[in-house]
Amino acid sequence: MIIRLKCKNDILKSELFWLIMLSAFFEPAYFSKIYYLDLVFDVLKIVGFIFTTILVVRRGRYPTLLICTLSYYLVIISITFFKAGDIKTIVLQAISSIGTVTTVYLMSIYIRDRFMHCIALVFELLVYGNCISVIVAPRGLYRFITVTGWWTDACWLLGIRNSMTLTYLLGFYIEWVNYYINKNEKIRFISYIAVSTYTIFQINFSSYILIGAGSAGGLVICWMFILLYFFIPKKIPLLNFFNAFILDVIVFVLLVFFRIQRVFASLIETFLHKTATLSGRVYLWERSIKVIGDSFIFGYGVEYGRQMAHRLKAAASVNTTQNGFLDILYNGGIVLFAVFLVVVFVCAYLLKKHSTNSEIDTFVGYVTFVFFLCCQSESMVGVRFFFYLQLLILSNAYLQELNLADVIDARVVAHDIGDKRSLYQRFGPASKSIK
Repeated sequence: MIIRLKCKNDILKSELFWLIMLSAFFEPAYFSKIYYLDLVFDVLKIVGFIFTTILVVRRGRYPTLLICTLSYYLVIISITFFKAGDIKTIVLQAISSIGTVTTVYLMSIYIRDRFMHCIALVFELLVYGNCISVIVAPRGLYRFITVTGWWTDACWLLGIRNSMTLTYLLGFYIEWVNYYINKNEKIRFISYIAVSTYTIFQINFSSYILIGAGSAGGLVICWMFILLYFFIPKKIPLLNFFNAFILDVIVFVLLVFFRIQRVFASLIETFLHKTATLSGRVYLWERSIKVIGDSFIFGYGVEYGRQMAHRLKAAASVNTTQNGFLDILYNGGIVLFAVFLVVVFVCAYLLKKHSTNSEIDTFVGYVTFVFFLCCQSESMVGVRFFFYLQLLILSNAYLQELNLADVIDARVVAHDIGDKRSLYQRFGPASKSIK
């Protein structure tokens, strides 16, 4: 019995074990085209979901975001069921999203001091693997064909060009936090930036050859926003998660309903090589708004590809309206959108609760702004969305612990040299949290 418990504890404290567990939920898109490999990942996802759920239940403590994720998927699965939609797809997505949330939560418990390092490894495998696929197959690794017959060759390990955006963004956040925690990881951080930058601009060049100018504009412009972070002040008042989200909602309204992009038509055509319609997305948004208006309360649920493409009159739109916010309204109406807002507001509250300093708040706010900005032209809610929120909550809580630990160490040193000032005078407001 003792040996079994020891083996169990050894496994749960193994970085390799959690690396495999988390990797299962981030299956590269190319692998889904290989039947047996895709089957292995599906099995790993289900096993991982069951295993982590059992562990969380046995612990008797349920992370707040897990409850939020369950609530979101309970609503959308119910709507999809009553609308006779694609139950299989949304249930599998729910399993992956919930499994990801619980896995990251458990990693922060069992490998507390190494969980960011382990997560960084997962995304490095994805990003560096994608770089290799672009070098090996610059004209595309495979052809992606939808059920409606629409196709593109601009696909690599991580899938279609613009669908990679959030993976690169999440990787940047993880590498930055890992470097913030351990300054010895500087080379690792710089390497990620360099490889990602090369890969993204190579993808843009390849897409230009395969499709035409501006075909990977969304991926490029979002990565340029990421690189811009190194040239802005590290502490910007009022820039935090909540304010960044509100700003993106305003951008959504201006883009979709007021067509603010027309004001910047010349810039869009010059630098992104696109028209003010953003490769026809504006027309798709118009049709989506009209369709959403016909089922505004509950939406249509998650539909089968042909059904959605037929409704929107767009062969490429088999699972998205090409806008993350519109996707939520299309799939679940204002009911699901209200649940989505609750999830975001709960995350904002927890981040404020674990706020460490203005530099971290600024970084989180900036990355969040870019995250939801990317979702203005791509799908949003899914594994990467809930993973991002859980990552923000856990990493900020961990950074707060490190910050308080530094203050405690400073307190001991000050005591040793006979500093008689109060803790607040010496270390500021952060010391109020120390008991």
